[in-house]
Amino acid sequence: MSRLSIGFRRYSPHLPRRWSLRSGAHTGRPFPRLIALASCLGLACLGSWGCLVDGQCLGDADCPGGRICVKGDCRWECSEDTDCSGCRRCVGRRCTECCRDSDCPAEERCEAEVCVPAAGCLTCGSLPNGTGACLHGICIVAACDEGWHDANSDPTDGCEYGCTPTTDGSELCNGLDDDCDGRVDEDFNFDLDPEHCGDCNRPCPTPPKSTPVCAGGLCYFLCEPGVFDNDGEAPNGCEADVCEVTAGGVE
Repeated sequence: MSRLSIGFRRYSPHLPRRWSLRSGAHTGRPFPRLIALASCLGLACLGSWGCLVDGQCLGDADCPGGRICVKGDCRWECSEDTDCSGCRRCVGRRCTECCRDSDCPAEERCEAEVCVPAAGCLTCGSLPNGTGACLHGICIVAACDEGWHDANSDPTDGCEYGCTPTTDGSELCNGLDDDCDGRVDEDFNFDLDPEHCGDCNRPCPTPPKSTPVCAGGLCYFLCEPGVFDNDGEAPNGCEADVCEVTAGGVE
């Protein structure tokens, strides 16, 4: 006779019968928990017990009528749209699978509230000087080969820009593309930066008792409070303590 070994104990395939406390005789009905155990182990599926053990489910397949298993209980997934995440809707007590592409895996897209394979993903893969990936039917650049960069954000030409960073990735004002983003000295405003006014490394001078200002790529200075530039000469800055009225006091 064949036997089934579970753990360290041995059980006969003939399940034990339940003893009736009223009559003192066997009822002839197997214990429900052993039926559930046998079903869950793939040994048998008796009646409609599924894998409900002591009334608790182990997965959605154990629940009848389209219900889902939540912490051992068979429940309806939703009763209204607000029970579903994001913009998904409650239809037939179940949340729709998706309402936008981001609800689906990267290789799928959302159509009629169902995630379906994205046709555009079939063409993704190897790109010039890099590797492509699929994002909901759109090919994107996933990675570039060393020394190459996707500067134009166009996946059709892959990693088209060959460049070697000259620094730790930060842009310097030196006429070079230090961070390999396809732009040169983009972090500096030559129209307003008093340290790089009109060009790299062109600082505005600071006359006495003044603050340098760059405007339109040209250097100017502002007098500190309480002093004035009466003679209009930049080298001596704001030389006067009293403002001399000119042009009849009209600005």
